[in-house]
Amino acid sequence: MGVFTVKSAYNLLSNLNLERAATGLSSSRVHQWELVPELVWKRIWSLQTLPKIKSFCWRVCAEGVATGDGLLSRQVPIDPSCRRCGANRETADHLLLECPFAKAVWLDSSLSYKPPTNQVPKFSDWLNSWDSLYRQNKKVARESLSHASFLCWYLWRARNDYVFNTKNWTPQEIITVAERAFLEFHATSASGHATTFTSYCASAATINWISPPVGYRKVNCDATLRNRSSKGGLGFIFRDHRSYQVKAISIPHHFKLAVRGEAIVIRCALIEAVAVGFANLQVESDCKEVIDYIHDQNQHPLYEFSTIISDIRRLSSSFDFISFRCIPRAMNGISDALARKALSIMCMTDWPNSTPWLHDLCESEALGCTHTIL
Repeated sequence: MGVFTVKSAYNLLSNLNLERAATGLSSSRVHQWELVPELVWKRIWSLQTLPKIKSFCWRVCAEGVATGDGLLSRQVPIDPSCRRCGANRETADHLLLECPFAKAVWLDSSLSYKPPTNQVPKFSDWLNSWDSLYRQNKKVARESLSHASFLCWYLWRARNDYVFNTKNWTPQEIITVAERAFLEFHATSASGHATTFTSYCASAATINWISPPVGYRKVNCDATLRNRSSKGGLGFIFRDHRSYQVKAISIPHHFKLAVRGEAIVIRCALIEAVAVGFANLQVESDCKEVIDYIHDQNQHPLYEFSTIISDIRRLSSSFDFISFRCIPRAMNGISDALARKALSIMCMTDWPNSTPWLHDLCESEALGCTHTIL
């Protein structure tokens, strides 16, 4: 009598499929999961993530997720369209990669990923495409894919809450919860490879500053404060998808708290962006406290800068798209230099593109610039 194992059952079923294919007895309908490369299945089960998320990713590739299209294919009388954007078929691929809501989550996350628009993205192809990053830096690829898996999971959670009228998540809420879960998972992982927000961002920083997509501007903001003094400096720089400087400004300013200065410089950058007419803006700062206050309206900032946070939220409505992201200080070098320059000037200075020291900094950062992490 033989001994049953899951492996032996898997091998038996695999052999039966091969035999049916060889004898021409297989079904005329080819399932999409049959075309998924073996590498993708291996990548799913080797993901550094929660078991339930591995299972979810496997079900996405195996066409086993209860989306509108998935339920309709199982003879469930249901409207298969996407509840968020109205697309005709709500597939798992659409839900995770194609829906405008999902694209906003990916673009605004620290991965700054932009799904392709020239074709309908497939989740299995997306997993397969990570090969190039794995070849460049396996550690960064492993951590980034782990982070991405949590974004996928919470996109699915948010979809279910939306469909069943439990909660209407915003893209930023998904990003915040997914990132927190990702960091908690790695901090408590039995493998011992604990990851903090700082170390994760430092890994991303090895790929350097990330340029915005075409049609967007990115502004990096920073503030500095002299020791035992209220004299401070603000600095921010706008750049386009080619990493070219669009506008770089230094402003001398008086404030007693560094965090207040970090909030003021973001407000100044938004006022400038509105004046210039930028419609799509990505805002980056190395002050996590201020970014958290902007994102979470349930948090109540200190009185000293609560009105500034309110101003930032009001100004945000002036844009077609705006995102706020905390980055490590190593990725915010030019705005830091602009803030320090403000300590030695008397009034606001709009630095021309030809300024030698600024030109050299921008050129140096652009040489290592990454247009997408994936």
